[in-house]
Amino acid sequence: QKTSLEGVAYWSKYNSQYEQLHEYHSDVTDELSYGKLFETTQNEISDFGARINFNHRFDERYKVSSGAEWINHNYLPEGLESLRIVKGKESKTNNISERVRANEMSLWVEGSFTPVKMLSASIGLRQVNYWSGFKSYHMFEPRASLRLSITDDVSVKLGYSKMSQFAQQVSN
Repeated sequence: QKTSLEGVAYWSKYNSQYEQLHEYHSDVTDELSYGKLFETTQNEISDFGARINFNHRFDERYKVSSGAEWINHNYLPEGLESLRIVKGKESKTNNISERVRANEMSLWVEGSFTPVKMLSASIGLRQVNYWSGFKSYHMFEPRASLRLSITDDVSVKLGYSKMSQFAQQVSN
């Protein structure tokens, strides 16, 4: 029998910024219909979280893992700054989304079984709670896998997992 307990805290930050230039001419015979549009788009996500894992191996064939995780998300969904030049006149717009703060808490358990050296199976369940402002979501994420080892270097694995993504970014 072997039991282990491990914990980790982490912080991550991702941001991107890209610039676009659009030139257009609505009437090629009229020079005043020529225009330019400069756009700068930016977004950001930073996470601070902590995770704890508990593992227990009963013997070489049976193993149970469980754990908990908390994540604090801080999003800037999109900031769009535009400079439009039409007929020699400039107009600027600045549309920056409000920051979104959210929390995610999950608990999970997984059991693994290896009846013979070439066959292993696992089954597990993860429960996730996500809340931001006055909205909250609760999801169950089952998972299962089966692995057949043909040789030491070749195996076939069949798996199923349901996963939730609570925030996404779409921009044009």
